[in-house]
Amino acid sequence: MSITSPRRFTRLHTGLLAGLVAVSGLAFSINAQARDAGPMPPHGDRARWEKSAAFKAIDTDGDGKLSEAEIRAFAAARTAEIDTNKDGIISPEEIQAFHDRQREKMRQARLVRMDENKDGVISAEEYQRHLADGMLRHNGKRDGQPRKPPPE
Repeated sequence: MSITSPRRFTRLHTGLLAGLVAVSGLAFSINAQARDAGPMPPHGDRARWEKSAAFKAIDTDGDGKLSEAEIRAFAAARTAEIDTNKDGIISPEEIQAFHDRQREKMRQARLVRMDENKDGVISAEEYQRHLADGMLRHNGKRDGQPRKPPPE
């Protein structure tokens, strides 16, 4: 019978935690890139996803398919973008800074979309239209009727 050293246990868990943090950062960054390129398609809307700017940015050979090489290249590039001190480790602070940068990009893009007449100012009418259109898109209908729950 052998006993695992507490130090070895800690290293294992530290490695697993670092891996989980890296994967979650990658997932967030893919989602953030898609949002930067425009609204993310609803789950299951493959045709819309394949036409999105985010998909096209990852599909570097333009064949309409994401190969393993393209996905790995995107993951490597995004990891390098997050690892700002280039030490090969993505720290929680680096992930937070990356998330903050992505949120700011999304906020700026939203403001540009809201400024319909491109005068640098968002009028009350532009804001109300943007808010109502977003709510109606989320509702799934443009007739103002509540969305029916999916059948069980």
